[in-house]
Amino acid sequence: MLASVVAFSTLELGLLALIAVTLLLPVVLAVLIERVVYEGGAADPVSFAEFEGRFEDGDAWADQLHEDREN
Repeated sequence: MLASVVAFSTLELGLLALIAVTLLLPVVLAVLIERVVYEGGAADPVSFAEFEGRFEDGDAWADQLHEDREN
């Protein structure tokens, strides 16, 4: 009786695989992107603030971040 409960058709297995990929793929991609971005230093707020023309008061923000890191 247990075998009949656990037996899935090909369609059901395909749908389960699709659900698993749909749930797992975004998580895996988010983890990989986070590692690449943070390892590459692209998410460094000081460098981002110092980039010209990005923020209205970017230089003051970068100076404050430098001071916070020193303390």
